[in-house]
Amino acid sequence: MAYHHGDHARATELFAENLTIRRRLGDVAGQARTLVNLGNADYRRGDYAQAVERYKAALTIQRDLGDKRVVADCLDNLGRVAQEEGELARAVQLHTGALANRREVGDKGGIAVSLHFMGDAFRRQGASSRAAELHAESLTIRREIGDSVNLVESVESIARLVGSVIASERTPRLLGAAAAIRDEHGLPAAPQRQADSNHVLAEPRVHLGEAVVADLLARGRSLSVEEAGAEAVGALQELGSALGAA
Repeated sequence: MAYHHGDHARATELFAENLTIRRRLGDVAGQARTLVNLGNADYRRGDYAQAVERYKAALTIQRDLGDKRVVADCLDNLGRVAQEEGELARAVQLHTGALANRREVGDKGGIAVSLHFMGDAFRRQGASSRAAELHAESLTIRREIGDSVNLVESVESIARLVGSVIASERTPRLLGAAAAIRDEHGLPAAPQRQADSNHVLAEPRVHLGEAVVADLLARGRSLSVEEAGAEAVGALQELGSALGAA
């Protein structure tokens, strides 16, 4: 609960206690899962060196155990850190490895996760068309399986992708929709992603005005999860048309 409410320092304390107990019990698989949780808390606090250490320790355990789902989680998490540190080619490599593991075990929700992270990496590389393809595939899967919790990540990333390329009223509407979904489920955004969203709203605030952007954010908050997904599809189509005309 502490982690999901944004209290990452307290979450780290609780995860550390949990790790001690699992070590005492000899629960190796449980240790790996807790190491991943600790790494996630480190990531959100911006302690990337510590996060990498935890993820790599969990990865070593899970490779020995043969749990490809958790192996994929570790690879994707290492890829997220690589993105934050500007190692984008390395990030794509890690996410590609994660995706291969997820496809092998038929983990549809996990496949969407890896596609999503890879889309973010390509966006940061400036490969907008490839990023759009990956985010579109991830979004499609999440809508098909009814994953409304993780769909918020797709909506936000698509908003950031579109906003980085074209001026579209869909960008603030999507971010407003995502904020409402997060509020409903009690899922605060990672500080890094909130900063990204604030950055992509800076240009619309200058060109459209603060009042207009505030109105678009409010309209987005009124969208249902399904409507937010459809709006994201429309945003990708708008982006595709702009890229095709460029």
